[in-house]
Amino acid sequence: ELCIDAMKCLNKLNQTALDAIRAGGGNNAKRFVMCPSLAASENASESMLFKMPQDLVSGRLILSVHAYTPYSFAMENPEERTFTNDHKAELDFLFKNLNSNFIQKGFPVIIGEYGATNKDNLSERIKWFNYYLSSAASYGIPCILWDNGVWQLRQDKDGNPDYSEGYGYYNRLEQSWDFPEITEAIIKASK
Repeated sequence: ELCIDAMKCLNKLNQTALDAIRAGGGNNAKRFVMCPSLAASENASESMLFKMPQDLVSGRLILSVHAYTPYSFAMENPEERTFTNDHKAELDFLFKNLNSNFIQKGFPVIIGEYGATNKDNLSERIKWFNYYLSSAASYGIPCILWDNGVWQLRQDKDGNPDYSEGYGYYNRLEQSWDFPEITEAIIKASK
């Protein structure tokens, strides 16, 4: 019931924000507006309870989601470190649903956060980036890489590898890319 109330509240807030933007004057009357699902979750966007707001201007709303998919590979600590055919199927399902539920209904989609945490599995992450971004590109979905500045592997209190939240790609201190192979994969797969 808490999730139902939260979704209803989000739908109301999205509508209120859109109405305020449209009433703001200037270019706001026809500006593109990104609307998030609950917790910006791609799963929440698929809920029958989630509604894109009603707009006075046609074709100017964009769904914005975060998609660390599949969770077991892209985010969970430690869980899976190898990119598998099952993971590909999960990504296929994600993009197919975003396409049928939003793009085909006139709502473009932006993945405002994505990435695969560093589990000391560079070659598998490169495979994931290639598949993820080429799949997204096939549906015209732009993706924004999440970079939290954590590029070095950490350890938990017992000295074991801690693979959570290792989403650093650009070393701000050194002004360099720590995983240039990933950067190359991102550029290549996005074309």
